[in-house]
Amino acid sequence: MLTLTLKLFRRACRKHPGFNPALDGRGAVKGGCVACNLLCDVYEKHQELTRMLDAADIQTARQREQAARRELAAGPDPRQGTLFIEVTA
Repeated sequence: MLTLTLKLFRRACRKHPGFNPALDGRGAVKGGCVACNLLCDVYEKHQELTRMLDAADIQTARQREQAARRELAAGPDPRQGTLFIEVTA
């Protein structure tokens, strides 16, 4: 089992505090600012990680659903005994 805790990342460029990579994108980086470009890199990697985690979660959910369907189709386990004594009249 893998447990990830995503940390809230709030940073701003000292020169361009109004720059938001999610809204503005790389095209709004002024003068090739290194800090703004790094913020764009962090934002893009975060988006990529989020997509991969969502895909893994969907795949895991599908696998659980398929396993549940197989169990229902197979019926009860023949090794499972009953707790009640069947009385025939």
